[in-house]
Amino acid sequence: MKPKQFYFILLTTLGLVLLLGASGFAWGNKQINNKLRAYRVELAKVYTANETLDNLAKLNSQYEKISPLVAKLYAVLPSKKQQSEILVQLQQIAQNSGLVLSNINFLSSSTGPSDTSQTVKNNGFLAMPINLQVIGTYSQLQNFLQQAENLNRYNSISTMTIVRNEDQSSTLTVNMVINAFLKQ
Repeated sequence: MKPKQFYFILLTTLGLVLLLGASGFAWGNKQINNKLRAYRVELAKVYTANETLDNLAKLNSQYEKISPLVAKLYAVLPSKKQQSEILVQLQQIAQNSGLVLSNINFLSSSTGPSDTSQTVKNNGFLAMPINLQVIGTYSQLQNFLQQAENLNRYNSISTMTIVRNEDQSSTLTVNMVINAFLKQ
């Protein structure tokens, strides 16, 4: 074999080795990049899952802080009318204030008894209007209103009419409508 032929064979072999090495390097680099991309996607998923877990832990902590308030919320804004409870409370505060509770009644209902009969819609809630007539002095009325404001049930006075009794100048007859609220 002549040196020139040997040189060409050697050069061709070296070229093939370099070509195969370069293509192997490119293929390996592509495989590594694909694995790296997949790793980054999985890492992003893990990061998102950890963030979600942290958020859930924070929400759970917040829930544990407010969960004792849920019972109070149901007492303040019950889902049922609980007419007897509110009547007893109003009678009690009238008595504590020194007022005479001469009349108390609910809105008449054209339908049969239900959880929402005798109620009207009011700003996203149901209001159960209670008509009251009390007799007493101005200071007794003021005391009654303060105690009604502090009932454990959300309520508001929608109308009030005050008439001074002619036979007793310090005695007032007060007609009012108290709305006791409940959830829809």
